[in-house]
Amino acid sequence: MLALLACQTPRAPGVRDAIDWTKPPAPRAEARFVAPPIESFVLSSGVRVLVVENQRLPIATLLAINRGAGSRGAAPGLAALTASLLADGAGPLDRDAFASALESLGATVDIDIASDHATLTVSTLANHLADAIHLLGEALLRPRFDEADLARARSERAAELAMHAGQLRIVAAQRFDRLVFGDHPYGHPAEGDLAMTAYGPDEVRAAWSRAYGPTTTTLIVVGAVTHSSLQPALEAAFGHWTNPPPPPAAPPAGAQSPALAYVDRPGDEVAIVIGRRIAPVDHARLAADLANAALGGIDGPLQRSVGAGTAIGASFWRGELGGTWSVATAVKLDAAAPTIRAILHTIEQARTTGLTDAELVHARALLLRALPTAFETNTGVAHALQRLVVQGLPIDHYATYADDLAAITPAQARAAIAPLWTGLSIVVVGDWSRLGPALAALGLPPATGDARSGR
Repeated sequence: MLALLACQTPRAPGVRDAIDWTKPPAPRAEARFVAPPIESFVLSSGVRVLVVENQRLPIATLLAINRGAGSRGAAPGLAALTASLLADGAGPLDRDAFASALESLGATVDIDIASDHATLTVSTLANHLADAIHLLGEALLRPRFDEADLARARSERAAELAMHAGQLRIVAAQRFDRLVFGDHPYGHPAEGDLAMTAYGPDEVRAAWSRAYGPTTTTLIVVGAVTHSSLQPALEAAFGHWTNPPPPPAAPPAGAQSPALAYVDRPGDEVAIVIGRRIAPVDHARLAADLANAALGGIDGPLQRSVGAGTAIGASFWRGELGGTWSVATAVKLDAAAPTIRAILHTIEQARTTGLTDAELVHARALLLRALPTAFETNTGVAHALQRLVVQGLPIDHYATYADDLAAITPAQARAAIAPLWTGLSIVVVGDWSRLGPALAALGLPPATGDARSGR
């Protein structure tokens, strides 16, 4: 200790120490997130294009969204099967030749299907972007749907469906959708069911012809690109595309009421979903998001109610024709009834007593700090823009997000979420012979279920 003191430089007489070592330093001011500028234009065919320049690395991501190709407008599984085949050969290139062409560009492809849309994402080097755009155009405008590729795709999707049938969280989520939406298209999983194994090339080609067209398509391009360099390649690939008639709108979902449903699965694990359907147009969505973050955040009331060892989340799903708010978790069987009781009590307490101002302020900070993570990569930026498109948000949504969030008062947040925390339905997936008596003691509505499929 003496040696250490001897090494310290003595303070000059009269110089005040500016640091108070008895107190922690004050936190730095929060860095303000600045959303990247988004350029928007329309091709001669009617395809909308959104561009974000990111010149830090010589790479680019292309994301095509088709809002007519979602599962809600097709027979079960047909939209997913059709989308999965788009990159399995197109134009003059069969599956192997198309894969080789992508490989030569160092490109990767990802295809996804949702209730309201299908997406196809291509990532590549920026100097290969024109060739990647050409291949994307071939996939969307001239897919081959060869018989052998269709047979392989049917087999792969059947295996995927079988795998999902064994995952309790997926089963619970799908059963919840069926419970709150009924026979509405949103009540059926976007991935479909085994009915898709009967579809042949004619059905797939007819589904593609009905659903894919320019006025329902948005192209998002992110990376080392410019408008001037993109325009010629995009026009060459998509400028001459003609449009099929838009698919008919789905009917509105019927009335909903609180219900308890189960899927009987032996074992010691239980998946739980608690929530309700919400309206398609939510003018107070950001206020509701803030209240939801306060309730279901990593250290929020829901997490405290079930304990740190249990993963739990509260989230919105929003579609064009409606949506859901739900809480989801998975627990051991002996903890299922106490967990449901704790979740319902916490939601009701938050609805009636209200979230505290401190909880809402904390949630606002968490939302603001999480926003930049969505823009860390080109693919992340593309997906952020995808949310603008599929949810009908304004193009300046991210630019004004911080100010819009800051303008929400605690009272507004509580008012926005309170109606969504009533009339809740519950789905449990687990061993009903052991779960049933414990859940009956909670005074829940009579349970309905299906030991075979939960549908």
